[in-house]
Amino acid sequence: MKSIFSILLILVISFMGCKQDSFDPEIKDDKLINLSPEFERYLIDAKIDTESKPDLMISYGKIKNIDSLHIYLEGNRNSLKGLEYFTNLKYLKFTGLQKSTDISNQYYYTPINGLIKEFIPAIDTLDVSKNINLEYLDCSGKSDGGGYYSSIGNLKFGKNTKLKTVISKFSMMASLDLSQLTALEELDIVECYNLPVVSLCKNKKLTKLRSWQVKQFYISSKSLIKTDWVVGAAIYSECE
Repeated sequence: MKSIFSILLILVISFMGCKQDSFDPEIKDDKLINLSPEFERYLIDAKIDTESKPDLMISYGKIKNIDSLHIYLEGNRNSLKGLEYFTNLKYLKFTGLQKSTDISNQYYYTPINGLIKEFIPAIDTLDVSKNINLEYLDCSGKSDGGGYYSSIGNLKFGKNTKLKTVISKFSMMASLDLSQLTALEELDIVECYNLPVVSLCKNKKLTKLRSWQVKQFYISSKSLIKTDWVVGAAIYSECE
């Protein structure tokens, strides 16, 4: 009896965990998804949201088959609320642009001043943990010669086991958890001056790597290192 109870308990816990990491596959097309104002403006401009008057909502039926988004947002403290319901999204490019009038929030890093802690990116955290079909992600910042400004403050993954490409150049993130990206083949994190250490312990399929500022990479075996990886003066350490 005790063993049966233990098995049932494990099954319940497993089920709860699955529910937390995925959406109900039976979402109805008429379910209304809440959106942030700025994300709704983008969806209207992209002709995905066909409502003429903004109402901060969109029906799931209009977004369930969208597999590609190229999002531009200007300014800072924006939100992509609603992105988590783009469950069939495979390609995502996000660019945050600073307003030309905001001179005080122009760069997160400059060669003269180094890291600028007061910099505020377009969005604080790009969370793609629910976009489990994602295969390609580019959330790079920009450089105009005077310095670098970051599109995002942080990058959050979940069980993105189909994600093969992550490009996040010119980003201010201080940490990067790639542990669940088991299909990752390409990682480009050039000019990420705030990112000292990256673990590649679970990314055994990685074939392309570009990074000039990361000081240390952890890797499951040094035999996986490719001769054309560009890592500057970084050192490799094997995972424990």
